[in-house]
Amino acid sequence: MERYTLGYDASSLAFVSRRTLESHGAFFIDYLRPGMRVLDVGCGPGSITVGIASRIGDGRVIGVDISDSQVRLAEQTAADQGVANAAFQSGNAYDLPFEDAQFDALFSHALIEHLAEPVRAMREFLRVLKPGGVMSVATPDWGGFLYGPPSSDLTAAVKAFEALQVRNGGDVNVGCKLSQLAIDAGFEQVMQRAL
Repeated sequence: MERYTLGYDASSLAFVSRRTLESHGAFFIDYLRPGMRVLDVGCGPGSITVGIASRIGDGRVIGVDISDSQVRLAEQTAADQGVANAAFQSGNAYDLPFEDAQFDALFSHALIEHLAEPVRAMREFLRVLKPGGVMSVATPDWGGFLYGPPSSDLTAAVKAFEALQVRNGGDVNVGCKLSQLAIDAGFEQVMQRAL
């Protein structure tokens, strides 16, 4: 069973709470329209989800996260920002708590790298999307990270995190595999680009 490698301590929460739709989901903005029904899988503290809500007018976005603590934080994020068209609930990417064909679009940021069965999750994403719906997924690929200046301590820390994520069931190099995973899950029109 996978484990969320980043964890839920204060520094990890501060890191993921700084994400916004504009900074970490700009590639998704052009797909958003007023009145849409959108699902954000792995929403964390809701900082991106509330950005989606602001772009869909009278539409509705639902953020789902496996962690109840993250769902509560996301609800607070929405309340603090006065966002009324966002809701949050606990859920598992492998077994989403929705009927078939419920959403116009699905967004997921920094989730797939933590999953041992990403195709299974993407099949579930496809199931809850309406015909013609859009899935937008972003996930890092550690094989493409650049960092510096060179340091043996920094290199050792990166290698240790990579090894931990693999032990936890994830794939640190999944970013470059997203297109094939989506095709394997049944998506017909697939586009991948580096961000």
